Amino acid sequence: MKRLFYLILIIGFAVSSCNKSVDLPASEQEVSFKATSADMELKASTTTSICDVNIPNEAEITIILENGSTRVINVGIFTLGNEIFTETFKLPVGTHSIERFDLIENIPSPTLVYTVPFNGSTYAGLVSNSLPFDLVVDEFIKKELSIQVLCFNPDNYEDYGFSWFALNTTTVNDGFCFFGDICLPGEENIPYSAWSSPYYGQLEPGDISLPYDIPAIFEIRVYPDGNPNSVMSYSNADWLGTGAPLCVHYPLDLTAGTKVYFELWVNVIQPTEILSFDYELYHTWYATDNITLYNSEDNAVAIDVSDVDYRGFLDFVIGSCVSNADLTLPPHDNPPDPPTYEEIWYCFLGDVCLDPTMSVPANFQIELIHNGSSEIFSSVEDGKLCVQIINNFIQTDEYSFNLYVEVETSPGVLEFVLFKTLTTIDDGGVYDGGTLLTGIDNDIDFVLGDCHPADIIIDYTPPVQECGDCDGKVSALTLLYEGAQINPLIVVKDKNSKVLFNGTINNSVPFSFTMLLDVAGNTTVLTNEIEIYVNGSLNTEIHTSCSDDIFVNDIFGDFKVIAGESSEGGPFCIGEPTPDPAPFTGEETAFGYDAEYATCFLDDPYSPANSRWGWTNGLYTESETIHTLELWAGAADCDQSKGYYVGTVTFTYNNETVNAEYNIISGVELKAVHLYAGITAYPMKGDKTTVAPGKFTFVDDKSPIATSITISDFEPGDKIYIIAHADVYGN
Repeated sequence: MKRLFYLILIIGFAVSSCNKSVDLPASEQEVSFKATSADMELKASTTTSICDVNIPNEAEITIILENGSTRVINVGIFTLGNEIFTETFKLPVGTHSIERFDLIENIPSPTLVYTVPFNGSTYAGLVSNSLPFDLVVDEFIKKELSIQVLCFNPDNYEDYGFSWFALNTTTVNDGFCFFGDICLPGEENIPYSAWSSPYYGQLEPGDISLPYDIPAIFEIRVYPDGNPNSVMSYSNADWLGTGAPLCVHYPLDLTAGTKVYFELWVNVIQPTEILSFDYELYHTWYATDNITLYNSEDNAVAIDVSDVDYRGFLDFVIGSCVSNADLTLPPHDNPPDPPTYEEIWYCFLGDVCLDPTMSVPANFQIELIHNGSSEIFSSVEDGKLCVQIINNFIQTDEYSFNLYVEVETSPGVLEFVLFKTLTTIDDGGVYDGGTLLTGIDNDIDFVLGDCHPADIIIDYTPPVQECGDCDGKVSALTLLYEGAQINPLIVVKDKNSKVLFNGTINNSVPFSFTMLLDVAGNTTVLTNEIEIYVNGSLNTEIHTSCSDDIFVNDIFGDFKVIAGESSEGGPFCIGEPTPDPAPFTGEETAFGYDAEYATCFLDDPYSPANSRWGWTNGLYTESETIHTLELWAGAADCDQSKGYYVGTVTFTYNNETVNAEYNIISGVELKAVHLYAGITAYPMKGDKTTVAPGKFTFVDDKSPIATSITISDFEPGDKIYIIAHADVYGN
């Protein structure tokens, strides 16, 4: 019988911790195999096959990685129901080649049970993927790959594509593990810290140079039987040498008594005019088993894994900065007169013009290109983005800077767009084409638009965005503080006391907030008004009910509207800068207005005859909602543009009780309050309705005027109206 297994390759997310407080890169993903079997006829020279007798307990997979190194992976397998699973192992992101895939029973001696035949062999057509075949590992993408294996018959090994077969006398050793350090005395850490160095990724966030002692990036090249044509390369470059040792595995013919050789190749700086790194041979070992590793030069024992003091890996150091290493190697010695490298920083800052006089800081990235390599820098601190290069001031050592700025490519769509390519060459200056912009250690500033001078002025016109009148309620705002306080603390609250913004701002940088979420991320209800505090003091109030239009460039207190939108009208249109209306003086009467529930006395056919201006608001049902009425004084004909905003009346209606609070803005004095709450739209005077404030439910015209009012004359389920009145004096 032929045994055919279908194996599904599962690629998941890798989350690994390391021994030196550095995680393995997220680009290395976990891989596992799942197998289900199906029986098919297969010619064999024996009646009973290996698969009828032997049960595999290990998978051995040989993979050539994208970087050219070879990994031999031995993992355990287990069975759940009728399915076989391998334990997970890790592979870096990239395209790799599967060279061998075997299922082995290794007790009492290694026996090949299942295998994948090679392309071109007799049995290649019996499986969907004959060897070798590519395996693509993608970052953060789960993939499934079907692979089939055949029951192995050693009598027919050539039919599988094997030119020889001796697995029963060959074992795969657990091997040895290695970890290394490089000492960087003096200023040698400058080129190792360069972004084009393979060691650049070892920099901790915020650091600009590597420490004196760094983990080595190296390869171990294994030569089974000393054959130079059968090298197996292992590298720790995938995790930059940090956090975990490099472990190697190798086949060892137990009957031949031959040696396996190991070469240590370390990635070090090269004495070239242009900064470069390459691997150099540092040391050689050999082994005859998986217990003892010997130095090739003197046959001395390098490590013995059976020793009680064995730490789990061989630790080497290049230099003298580690005192207890297993192997100390001489410092890296370049040929005479290597180039002298210098560390240079270039800092960029920029703005995007909003209009001929107004700009905001740009959100931008710098792509640094050198010697065929590139890297994106996007960390802006204090308005600057600083990029480091290592220069030896050789004419051919050229760097390029690509400037990408985030702009609107269409209304509401933000993208990074390439606007400029700059270069720096032998003298360290930065050039725009043939024009020298700046020398070493000088900032380079740019502006999109023509609102102010800069080293680089780039033509840019933002796309035209459709706008509309304020409709519904204001849902988002972007403001610029133009007051006298330096970098003040700004707090924005709605009338439900929800904090919408709380932070210290830069005077020249607009700040934004939404009315839909508070600073804690909780959903809020759009209200009719917000309050803005500067360093703890109320600076201004903005009416957000859309009873009046709001435009870009409007002024409220010390704040200028830069952008905004309403729930039903979309983005605000641009208007001429308009200051707050001048506060009124003298005495006026004021009424409360709720944009959602208000009806003007003059427009209501059921209002009393000869009614004055004002509003009745309702119907309200019992709930936990806090309602807000804008308090308008002198708004003849119920036209707010003729009147003055003087405050709010907030109230709740629940448990058959109304609790109301009058809130008057600064500069206005409260002379009397009159509050009506009832099940009819207007209070009654005898058998007729009236809007005379003296007939309201609550009346107070004696100093001090009450601002907190409770009315409790309702039955369960009553729906009510509210009329809020006040006599005010503007001073």
